[in-house]
Parts: sequence; C-alpha cells; structure tokens
Amino acid sequence: MKILQITQMNRGINYYRHWQYAKYLNQRGHTIGCTPESAMSPYGYEATAVDSPEWLLANADKYDAIWSTIPFEPNKAATLLGLREALYRVKGIHAPLIIDIDDLINDIPAYNMASKVAKKTSDRVKIAVAILRAADAITTTCNFLADKVRPLNPRVFITPNCVEPPMWNHPRPIKDDGKVRVLWTGSSARWGDIMMMKDTLFWLHDNYGEKVKLILTASCPDFAVPWVDQGFAYVTQWAPIPDYMMVMRYVSADIGLAPLLPNDFNRSKSPLKYLDHAMIGCAGIYSRECTYDVVAEDYTGLKASTPEEWQIQLKRLIENPILRTNIAAASYVDVMRRFNIETQIPSIEATLQQAINVGSLNISAERSRANAS
Repeated sequence: MKILQITQMNRGINYYRHWQYAKYLNQRGHTIGCTPESAMSPYGYEATAVDSPEWLLANADKYDAIWSTIPFEPNKAATLLGLREALYRVKGIHAPLIIDIDDLINDIPAYNMASKVAKKTSDRVKIAVAILRAADAITTTCNFLADKVRPLNPRVFITPNCVEPPMWNHPRPIKDDGKVRVLWTGSSARWGDIMMMKDTLFWLHDNYGEKVKLILTASCPDFAVPWVDQGFAYVTQWAPIPDYMMVMRYVSADIGLAPLLPNDFNRSKSPLKYLDHAMIGCAGIYSRECTYDVVAEDYTGLKASTPEEWQIQLKRLIENPILRTNIAAASYVDVMRRFNIETQIPSIEATLQQAINVGSLNISAERSRANAS
C-alpha cells in the first residue's frame, strides 16, 4: 500500500489514528506519507510529507490513496476534495479519499466545550458531514460509531485504537504512603462524566479519606478543590503524548475510574481508558455502556451504573488488594492479546487494503458516471 496521510486534528488523535499505523505499516514494507508533525521523531514518527496544496499535487501521485482525519474548516475540506479532483484531471489518477472519524461529530453533548463551535446546525458540522458523504471510504474506531456514520456513507471500516508497548515502558514507582490511589483521567471535555461521579466521590472522601488518594489528571471539578488542600486529592498537569504515558505510569494508580454519561457521543468512543488502565497496572471500574463491552465483568474489570453500584465496586477494590492485582493482571494480558499494535497490525493492514479497494471502485464508478453524462 502507498497511503498519503493528512492530519487535521490534535496530537493525541493523530498518534492513535495516523502516526502509530504509519510507523508499523512502514515497517511492513508499505509507504505511508505523514503530514505535518515531526515532534515525535525520537519515537519513530517522522513527517515525510508536506501539507501545502502544491506539494500534495506534485507528490500525491506516488500514493494509492489519501487518508485524512476529518476536517471542519472549509479550506481544509476544499484541499482534500480539490486534491482528489486535481489528481484525476491533471494526472489521470483515481486516488480514493478515505476519511477517519473518531467522534460522533454531529451530536456533541452540551458539557463538552467543542459543542459551542460544533453545533448540529453549524457550518463546521455541515462541512464535516459533507466530507463524510463525499469520501470514497471511511475508517473509524468502533461498531457503534460505524453504525452512526453508515447512513451518511455505507463504505465504513473499523481500525481500532491500539497500545504500543514500548511507549508505556516507564517506571511505576512504589508509593510508600500506604494509600490506595484512585485515578480519573479526562480533560474539560469530560466534565459531564466526572460530575456524574460527584456523589460517589463525596462518599469516597467521607468513608475512605484516610485510606485513599484521589488522582485527577488535566482538570479538577470545583467540588474537589478543597480536597487538594486537605491532601485527599492531587491534580496532575496536562501532558501530551508521549509524556502522558510516563505520567500515567508514574502516579502508580491502584484503581481507575471510567464513568460515562449514557449518551450516543460516549457510546461512540473507543475503550481507551481500559487500554490505559491495563498498561499502567491498575484495576478499572467502567460504566455499563457498549464502549466497554470489551471488558469482561469481574475478570478484566468491574462495572457500575448507579452511584450505589459505583460505591460497592470501589469498596470491593479498596478493601481487597488481591482482587485489584488479579484484575490488573488479567486486563493487561487481554489488552496485550487484542489491542497490541505489534500483533494487530496485520489485521489493520488487511482492513485498510479493503478500504482502499472499495474506495477505488467507488471513485472509478463515479468518474465513469460523470464521463457518461
């Protein structure tokens, strides 16, 4: 395969949805051109393409397909569609346009800060929907999101998010304060999810304040601010990949929380928190949503829906270190078996080849219809 990747989103999404794939596909003999980030070159992620229209037109004929994260700006959408058209008009090349999507972009909940600039009726969302309709194929992360996208475009393929074991090769220090460390990771985009845990976290503070340390990453809800002064809670700063992996290992969490409000936006997410918890060696508790169907209840993780269930599951893990250890070990084995990029890349490779083949047939059919008319 020869794929030109065009990155549109932030660094974390690019890592999981483009750079990671590019690195391992290149190792398997494919040619994957990646634009434009090179800051992770020490980790094997090199920028090998430029995202200027002139460069793209001059060099894109070296590739079989164009693969881009979803654009929201008109100039970026026009560049993608124009590049596909120019390759055909100027060089006679049918290069299918494949769009990757990892969020339900037309149904963002109000608590997510992105909802302010990506309302259903906004131009940004209209542009994104238009590019999904126009794409020759779509890649995404999970079955639920794939089903949501298919009414816009039936040519949808799933390429899962995976872990890259060497990126997690950081020390997990032994903490000597004797406290059980309970971790929640999330930015302000996850505000609704942490707020649904408010009563549970107050219960945790009131019943296990002397035994537990609450670790919050990137953001801290207002109600938890006094807990920082008390020493019950600790807030880490935001960390970009790959520093994120190092920080996650360093906090040495024993229990990981993965709450999700029951909405379609959350059901469209991939189970990244399950992967994170497995790689840092902690036992996770997960909302009973399809996002975490990959978690085997009471084996690779615990599950909860109501505040009472969250409290019961927390109590089980806090008071039973053997259960914590067993779940952490089982989840690590499971993630390394099913979500390890080093072992899953052949399957991902086959899926991408199928997407290219289907996309090529679609663009050829469209060109034939256009020429006939």
